[in-house]
Amino acid sequence: MPRSLTSYLPVLLLLLPLSLPKEAQASPERPDILLVIADDMDYRHLGFRLPHAHTPHLDQLRKRGTLFEVAWIAPVCAPSLATLLTGKTSIEHGRYYNKNRSKIDRDLDTSRSIANELGKAGYRSFVAGKWWYGPIEKAGFEAGFTDFDQFARKTQKPIYDWLDGLEKEENFFLWWAPLLPHGPHNPPKKYLDLISREEIQVPPHVPSKVTYTNHERVLLAMTAWFDDAFGDLSRELQTRGRDKNILIVFVIDNGYAMGYVSKNSPYEFGWQSPILFAGPGIPEGESRTQLASGTDIYPTLLDFAGIPRKKTTGMTLRPFIEDGSKPGRSHLIQPVWPSHSFVDSWREELMAVGVRDEKYKMIRWFKDVREKDKSSLRIAHRQIKFPERNDGDSELYDLLSDPHELQNLIGNSDLAEVEASLKKKIDNFLKSKTSAR
Repeated sequence: MPRSLTSYLPVLLLLLPLSLPKEAQASPERPDILLVIADDMDYRHLGFRLPHAHTPHLDQLRKRGTLFEVAWIAPVCAPSLATLLTGKTSIEHGRYYNKNRSKIDRDLDTSRSIANELGKAGYRSFVAGKWWYGPIEKAGFEAGFTDFDQFARKTQKPIYDWLDGLEKEENFFLWWAPLLPHGPHNPPKKYLDLISREEIQVPPHVPSKVTYTNHERVLLAMTAWFDDAFGDLSRELQTRGRDKNILIVFVIDNGYAMGYVSKNSPYEFGWQSPILFAGPGIPEGESRTQLASGTDIYPTLLDFAGIPRKKTTGMTLRPFIEDGSKPGRSHLIQPVWPSHSFVDSWREELMAVGVRDEKYKMIRWFKDVREKDKSSLRIAHRQIKFPERNDGDSELYDLLSDPHELQNLIGNSDLAEVEASLKKKIDNFLKSKTSAR
């Protein structure tokens, strides 16, 4: 994966017009917005979920906010980040893969990006970390720091300099997406020292308990590094008095796990993420069980910013944040493709489609998946066998009793109606998308 497709961008403080239309004036009722995006993270690796994980700053954010326990995001970086930026699915925005040298690798259409939409309401925006989508100015960011190797791992000073240039009454949007806990997995010793080998629980199916423990400890240390960088940012915001009227949203751009099939796969360790909201008016310490999607973040941010709602793929989560008893969507459905491809056709390269409700999940495969093709598939399978599958294979899981998807229930006569219902949802999904490119 390329480290950075844009070089270091000097912090450019663009002069705003002397007068803005009424609807674009910054408002004290509108919150500043901070979107915190973890990269390649095990959704369990949070202190409020796993006692031996060291994430004190995210744990504090959890106490202050409302957590959507289950959300699906695309299982690889470029499509997932494009969804967060545009509010569209991969089929809609055209980014199916992480790498492709055909025309699919063109610049993403960012004309209605979240930063551009917020800009219409007077927000000033900064992008920090991972970025693949063409000139940041076209996407509504006036400045950025997108050096993958430097940002958060070594410095966040460009953000702080930019914050210092804001007027007190100006609202800001900060896209904060470090290459953490993503590799290179080289955490400083101080983070490794926070993680005890003895507390790591080893799944019974892994081939080497020692190897698993060592690698899991490194991943937990990388997450501790991410949390520490977020803590630094939080302190700088507090120093500048920008910590009171701010909406903070935490999400993972795709999963990555030791001992389970994860990144760029249709399994929960590849595309499950919590979504956490904290800020003014957000209920503290509460959880929501409504199924959420990465497409929901875009309309939710616009909703909290007081921007009139436009038609979007996802739904605003604000009603569920404010009232956890409201019924949510009935199911989630999502396709997955190889990570690297040269084919500009979502249907031709489609690898699998997954669908889940609150209890059951089905995966249907539309491509032969072989370990010999792993360089293009890029399915993460650390300490577990590569998941070879045949075109036409199906899988069915009870996620309440088997959250790690280890027992395939396909063909179970007691679940025939469940199987037929989920299969029909996938069939209808594919029929509805046939006109898309």
